[in-house]
Amino acid sequence: MALIEKTIALTTAAACLLMLVRLMIGSRRRDQLDRAVLGRWQRYSTWVVKTWRWRVSKKKAAKEAEAVINRARTRGDWDGNVFRPKTFQKPDKKPGKPVDRD
Repeated sequence: MALIEKTIALTTAAACLLMLVRLMIGSRRRDQLDRAVLGRWQRYSTWVVKTWRWRVSKKKAAKEAEAVINRARTRGDWDGNVFRPKTFQKPDKKPGKPVDRD
């Protein structure tokens, strides 16, 4: 038998044994067992979802940071460690003050 077949068979046998034990215990202990199993399942599934979302958000943040760095490299001038965006540069022709002609 291949390893995958053995694993499936063992998992099925363990599930059947657990269901048999669950049938044999009293109703109070059965309720306790059900609450314990459901509680652990919820904690585990919550952990899986949080871990998945954390990894996705980490990758997204890295992409956004790289995009910001690339924009900074192309949209301005660096003077040492000071970044001066091109949009902040003063135009060559300065508009004069309006003349009061009263």
